[in-house]
Amino acid sequence: MKKIFTLMLMVLGALTAHAGATFYANNVRVETYQGVGGTVYVENTQSGQTTQPATSVDVEAVTGVYQLFAGAIPADGWQFLGWSFAQAGEDGALAYTGSIDETDSYINIPEANGFEGEDSLKVVGMIPLEPNVRLYALFTHVKAISDEKTGFLGNVEVDKPVNDLGQNVTLTATADTETDPTAKFLYWVKQSTGEKITTNPLTLSVNGIETYVAHFDSENKIVLNFPAEGGYQFWTPSTIVANGQLPEEVSSIYFTLSDSINSATTNRETTLERGTTNYASYSGVPYLLYGQGDVTVYMSQDVAEPETFDFHYTPVSLQLSELSNLYAYYVVNLEKHQHELVYGVIPARSYYQAFPIENFVKAKPVEVMPWDEQSITSAIRNISTRQSLKSGAAYNLRGQRESGKGIVIVDGKKVIR
Repeated sequence: MKKIFTLMLMVLGALTAHAGATFYANNVRVETYQGVGGTVYVENTQSGQTTQPATSVDVEAVTGVYQLFAGAIPADGWQFLGWSFAQAGEDGALAYTGSIDETDSYINIPEANGFEGEDSLKVVGMIPLEPNVRLYALFTHVKAISDEKTGFLGNVEVDKPVNDLGQNVTLTATADTETDPTAKFLYWVKQSTGEKITTNPLTLSVNGIETYVAHFDSENKIVLNFPAEGGYQFWTPSTIVANGQLPEEVSSIYFTLSDSINSATTNRETTLERGTTNYASYSGVPYLLYGQGDVTVYMSQDVAEPETFDFHYTPVSLQLSELSNLYAYYVVNLEKHQHELVYGVIPARSYYQAFPIENFVKAKPVEVMPWDEQSITSAIRNISTRQSLKSGAAYNLRGQRESGKGIVIVDGKKVIR
């Protein structure tokens, strides 16, 4: 077994500089399952060191949280399938469980042996002789995945997830009728050719690299009609709430007063920031959406806990004198793409937002706050897991969709979540 790098003492100076920080003593073995199909490597973002690709890598390192990552590189004629975290058997040995825990080829390695304090040297002594985390990279030839847009309506499995040339494998797609009683399997798409196959389960011979994508459907769906060139509309879901994520073609827009407003001295310095959220949609809550062309939204009752949204709709006119005087009220003008300050009355059939007066320190609420362009530029920033859900789709540094923690690309920028 090739040990690529050992305890990285060079990072200790940086670690000890942060009082109250949590340090982690990592003893990790990352290896290619059965030694075939590709290589693995480990990256330490604390030290900036990356191991050379190998079929097995041992790492002993002291890091902060979310600073140790594993990557997988398939060999010619193979493709990456996923990661499996080993579990201890009756003899205490860590071994492959047959499960696939992560499917992105670049993932965060969970920390072990956390130690909270300023003396990182104590953490060094916590590293055990044997790895307490073992991570297998799985490579294969034929794999099955769910369609990104309809995958929540079902699941897929392969009877031989790690398969080789000449074997027969069976792919099975199962609609999730518990989440949606109307859910059903439609067809497989052979990714290399675009061929649609309705046979399910599907048994085939492994002749090379191939991915089959299962597509599902549901009666609980609606079509949102946007202008072909792109445009805004309000959407208020009915009694059925939307699936936990809107399609990537749709941006759910939210607005907030920027922090700079607190130091504003003139109205021109008062700005309105905008962002996107693909979070779940809820019954009776208005959403300002941006999209292009006709977009299908699949609906489901199976959603996460509601977020707080600050768009409001009023079917009747509202007198400001009857509302709280702690807020400045703005109606949303879709045609002009701007917020307009309300004086006296909020008109009937209006969407509006209320911004706290306390946010306006020196500058009074401006009469008009225009929106920026639809293309949203994000700065390099640190975001929490929950905050990351309010951003666009996240991708790892190798261009694959990313749902875990670590360094990801959101809106074309690097972020850490």
